[in-house]
Amino acid sequence: MPLDFGEGFSEGAFGLWAINFSHDGKYILAGSSDYATYVYDIEAQRVVSRAHAHKDDVNSVCFADDNDQVYLSGSDDCMIKVWDRR
Repeated sequence: MPLDFGEGFSEGAFGLWAINFSHDGKYILAGSSDYATYVYDIEAQRVVSRAHAHKDDVNSVCFADDNDQVYLSGSDDCMIKVWDRR
């Protein structure tokens, strides 16, 4: 089943450089070539959260807590950022 992440912030094609599944398997966290992070709800089949996160490609992402509300992103802009979805 293909996953539609939409047009993103680039309003066109972009690549996903990193993905990570949530602990409960309900979400996919992705880092992209449009300098953003995306949280995709697998059951609803849609992006539920996105953040224009960095100044370069986001090539590393992971959930940081067991309830999947906090996640980290790493980028070619030499920054690691912590995000709280609450």
